[in-house]
Amino acid sequence: MFHRSMPPGLLMIHAGIVAFVGAVVLAVLFAVRGGARIFAATVSGLVFLLLLYLFIIAPGQVYVAVENTLKVNAPPYARMDVPWEEISEAYVADWSARSAIAPVQKTNAIATRAYRVGWFTLRNGRRALIVAEGTRVLYLETANVSLLLAPDDFDGFAEAVKERLSAIERRVTLD
Repeated sequence: MFHRSMPPGLLMIHAGIVAFVGAVVLAVLFAVRGGARIFAATVSGLVFLLLLYLFIIAPGQVYVAVENTLKVNAPPYARMDVPWEEISEAYVADWSARSAIAPVQKTNAIATRAYRVGWFTLRNGRRALIVAEGTRVLYLETANVSLLLAPDDFDGFAEAVKERLSAIERRVTLD
């Protein structure tokens, strides 16, 4: 299993946002009186839980696994099992140098500076699931979707995918 961790700076920003909303929840509990207290505490508590999941819990569960199928887990955006036989093309690329595979539109994802997890539209028009930090990725193409993957241990991941694809006579180009 190959994890994609969130950059520490971004994680600290997210933790700060969650802590601020937590402080708002506490302030609502102590400052608001009457029937509005229950409503305000419920709404702010639900927002706190949602942000806690989206900003702290979900990013810690992002991984790619090289097993009987290629498993991509990028909550809450995607969970995919891709059979190796469905992968028609695989190569290591840098989308800053190969502009056709560069993401141009975020459709359901988080994207901050170099960190990207979720669904994007690429410059070539294809729909893509990206799990990466930076622009160097392993590009995998199926009939319906492209996968641009770069877990923390990129070289180990690329080697594991190369072994799996060579077993079914598919070629991986490592730059």
